[in-house]
Amino acid sequence: MLTKILFSSVFLVCLIAYSSSLTGDFVLDDIPVIVDNPYIKDLSNIPLYFEKSVWSLSRVQEKTTPYYRPMFLLSIALDYKAWGLNPLGYRITNLILHFIIVLFVYLIADMLLKDKTGALIASAFFALHPANTEVVAWISGRTDAVAGIFLLPAFLLHYKKQYYFSIPLFACALFSKETSIVLPLLIGFYSIINGKKLFEILKEITPYLILIIIYLAIRSMVLGGVSGMVLTHEKSIFLVKVIFHYLRFIIFPLPIAFIPDDAASTTLFPDIIGAIIFASIIIFSLKMKRKAVLFLLIWIGVAIIPTFAVILNPLHSFTYRFLYIPLIGCAIIIGGLASHIFKNWDKSARYAATSIMFIALISYTAIIYIHGFNYRSNTALWENSLKYFPDSAFAHSYLAASLDDIEGQIHHYKIAINIDPSGSYSGNRYIGLGTAYAKLGNYAIAKEYIEKGIKNASTYAGMSVGCNSLGNIYYLEKNLSEAKRMYEKAIETDNLNAEAYYNLALALKSMGMTEEASQYMKQYETLASEQKLK
Repeated sequence: MLTKILFSSVFLVCLIAYSSSLTGDFVLDDIPVIVDNPYIKDLSNIPLYFEKSVWSLSRVQEKTTPYYRPMFLLSIALDYKAWGLNPLGYRITNLILHFIIVLFVYLIADMLLKDKTGALIASAFFALHPANTEVVAWISGRTDAVAGIFLLPAFLLHYKKQYYFSIPLFACALFSKETSIVLPLLIGFYSIINGKKLFEILKEITPYLILIIIYLAIRSMVLGGVSGMVLTHEKSIFLVKVIFHYLRFIIFPLPIAFIPDDAASTTLFPDIIGAIIFASIIIFSLKMKRKAVLFLLIWIGVAIIPTFAVILNPLHSFTYRFLYIPLIGCAIIIGGLASHIFKNWDKSARYAATSIMFIALISYTAIIYIHGFNYRSNTALWENSLKYFPDSAFAHSYLAASLDDIEGQIHHYKIAINIDPSGSYSGNRYIGLGTAYAKLGNYAIAKEYIEKGIKNASTYAGMSVGCNSLGNIYYLEKNLSEAKRMYEKAIETDNLNAEAYYNLALALKSMGMTEEASQYMKQYETLASEQKLK
């Protein structure tokens, strides 16, 4: 009874922590994945989720690294069916997913530690850790939670010999996020640590390995190959810094920002200190429950390795949501250690440990609550990032895109370009800068920036925006034939760009091509209705 009351208290505190993020608008990838995405607005499109990548079913298209996550898209489509374009409903779903994961963390911790007190502490630590804010507060960040909903029970059911449930759940986990591929390794290592023979282990994991082969074949056919890793000397050093940063952040989760690339360099000294403290906790814990802690260390390592492929990708960065599944291992280790102290140390030590744990959980709750406000809008999210990392080109460019103030847009785009003039996203920044200048009437400068941006755009959606902006300039200059050409190119590049259809209709009407203009206006109205632009 006491355990149920305490567990309910964990959920209540978690709800309070995330209450600040429940209201607000769609942010970041929510726009192309949900708001502008007609494919999630009709459940008859569900087969397409298994035939296409996430981005090919959105305005971003496949110039960026393709993601193959059908179950994630299905969860979004079901949310749209229930909530329409009310972001509150999607965020409630995220919170429910997190609550279910917390329950699974408790069950896994109880299985490994055979200690309900330790399991309860582990679930509380996981539920309230600020690293999970990105997964819970950001709608499109739910991919790790969706995968975990299937991955964790698949692990649990395997050891209850309920393979007919475990294997299908593993299939769902794979189709949620590719990092779920680690399950056979977790099963194998756990069996090794518990003394099973190699032949028996291979027999256990063979169905899972066959499923992985089938999944990889399907994924390869759908994606047609993926962009690879770039393992340069600089990237290797960066990866080492990221690992130290993650280890420190597990214990001391500040500062917290979205896409914290600069943190891995600017916080290197405290990261090393934090990693040493983390290592000390592990060494001490190994004396307590050697087998369980050894497996949990393997859990952390195995779960985090697949994310290195994303970190080493030229178009991507490291984020805290990558810690979601690895953090389960950390939480259980800390839960086991805390329980051991409560049961075996003297009164003063128990009091000190209880105080530290209480202060940590209250602090984590406060951090989540405060940071949750940042997920209410794009502007708040990027202003928070710049508060900690003012030299982040990524944050400056995305803040510029979120602003209504044209002078502010120009200011932040210029800073982003000066910091990173030829990076992966420089094309989109030049397009944004040129579009801002066009709004001020500086057409010559605008054309120069937009044309440069179109050549280097990292996404088809960005390229389409550039073509549309260039078309607008030609239209205002009365060069209708060139305007028509650019609008057509914008639509060809991104056939969900409603604004380009509208502008092309206006250009055609001005050219006396009324029938053709009417057709494009109808297409605009259809898209505008789907994207709630009208």
